[in-house]
Amino acid sequence: MALLGTRAALGLVLVTIFLVGAAASHAAAASAREVSEYHVKAAMLVQFSKFVEWPSEQLPAGSGPFVIAVVGDDSFSEILDRIVESQTIAGHEIVSRRYKTIADLDGIPHVLFVSRSEQLRLSKLKGRFSAAGVLTVGDADNFAQNNGIIGFVQDQDRVAFDVNVGHAERCRLKISSKLLALAKRVIATPSEAGR
Repeated sequence: MALLGTRAALGLVLVTIFLVGAAASHAAAASAREVSEYHVKAAMLVQFSKFVEWPSEQLPAGSGPFVIAVVGDDSFSEILDRIVESQTIAGHEIVSRRYKTIADLDGIPHVLFVSRSEQLRLSKLKGRFSAAGVLTVGDADNFAQNNGIIGFVQDQDRVAFDVNVGHAERCRLKISSKLLALAKRVIATPSEAGR
């Protein structure tokens, strides 16, 4: 238990440093008290991307942009656009795109943020994106346990996240141990998803 407490304390310190740095660099005009939940989530979406290894065919050298798609109600508004501006992942310019529903998606993004409004359609994710190497992230209840890879969760008064590494592996994505160390909960196998 002491190890878990130490890990949790270290995780809290690292997440705090991570979030403060991300928020400061991307929302310099806002004070720390004024940074919204979706400022933090937008910065984390970009940062998550830096700690994931995609299949080579999903991120070939010299190909088009690195796409972060938002599906459903768009609580990010222009926040995500400002954060991705002039940033790159593995030499690919990051762009953000928005869609009303999962069915509206054209093409395969690298990161797919699924808003709460699409919670009832989460079962469609598994079939459509599992083999494509898409990092699915959402803030619906139990997202990581229900066909998602990273699920935002509230941990007291801060934004935290769960990671389903079993689902990431089925999607042929490798999540860095550095990112896993920051997760509130890591789900390792399909059998743990129901717990």
